[in-house]
Amino acid sequence: MKVIYHDKLGRHLSIIAAAIHLQLIGDNVSRWDLRQLPYFLGAKSPGTLHYMGLDAQGNEIFVLGRVKSFPIIRNAYLGLNRIFKLNQDFIFVDVQPLASSSVRFFDLLNPLSENRDRKYLYLNGLFGGLEKVRPEVNKLVFEVKKKLLQGEDN
Repeated sequence: MKVIYHDKLGRHLSIIAAAIHLQLIGDNVSRWDLRQLPYFLGAKSPGTLHYMGLDAQGNEIFVLGRVKSFPIIRNAYLGLNRIFKLNQDFIFVDVQPLASSSVRFFDLLNPLSENRDRKYLYLNGLFGGLEKVRPEVNKLVFEVKKKLLQGEDN
């Protein structure tokens, strides 16, 4: 099974969800820990799938930034799977609805800005927003893992 956590940009929420799923981060995670996650705050092209790792049950975990084109991207992945008879099972997990207003606001700022004050403002605001939504992300990941386990038992 391939689990694809996706959000608008694929720079933070989807990466945090994948990291929680893979147990790369725990409940007491620091800002430093988050910045060390693969692909965290990295600039990526929309639709680029990034492999994060294998979970304890052998499921492959990916992240995806999809801007507004998720239906097209999902259909392309599923279509290629069918056309080439890859017989891969996918679960697409949308974490974007969990984004708080502060996370959405700080997405508008450029995280790669050379302006030190702007970058500091961006990181502090973003991390504050991410801390607020963390319990909801944990709950979502728990539900995904539960579904995966139930699927294996059937």
